[in-house]
Amino acid sequence: LEMHRGNESNIYEFNRSSLMNKYEFISDRYSSIYIEQHLNGRILNKIPGLKRMKLREFFTSNIIIGNVHDEATLNNIPDFTTPLNYSQPYIEAGIGIENIFKVLRINAIWRLSHLDKSNSSKFGIFGSFYLSI
Repeated sequence: LEMHRGNESNIYEFNRSSLMNKYEFISDRYSSIYIEQHLNGRILNKIPGLKRMKLREFFTSNIIIGNVHDEATLNNIPDFTTPLNYSQPYIEAGIGIENIFKVLRINAIWRLSHLDKSNSSKFGIFGSFYLSI
């Protein structure tokens, strides 16, 4: 049984779902995909003043599709978690700017599915440090 990785901090981690709470979803058969497209300044270089700063824009997406196939295991799961099902995958998408002072990155991420949960965030801003060589 997989408890999918959530992130309850404001620090961006690419291997976690940014707007998913810890232990929010489980599944025993799943597939996940993380997509990140770097535009390398194609948009921001057209804005006067920003070209000198060498800021870079990017798009991200995180999708998890899964299912719990053994109904007997559902009796033993805690109340704070929800099993994923194939008909409604977990999806989040975002945009961001990197190369801020050559080490900072800012992401704006939107949760696109499972919006009916009362304790879930629909939008978040996350930052991270990275080294660009």
